Amino acid sequence: MGMVYQLMGEYLKALSYYEQAREIQQKALPPNNTDLAKTYNNI
Repeated sequence: MGMVYQLMGEYLKALSYYEQAREIQQKALPPNNTDLAKTYNNI
């Protein structure tokens, strides 16, 4: 969802979804996971 809002120019909404994704990923993935790194990059 974050990417969709980002592409629509709705950056605050996108940020909210990216932050939610980061919180979930931090609990479920190791700290060196590439998906987590991509989420940080999107933020």
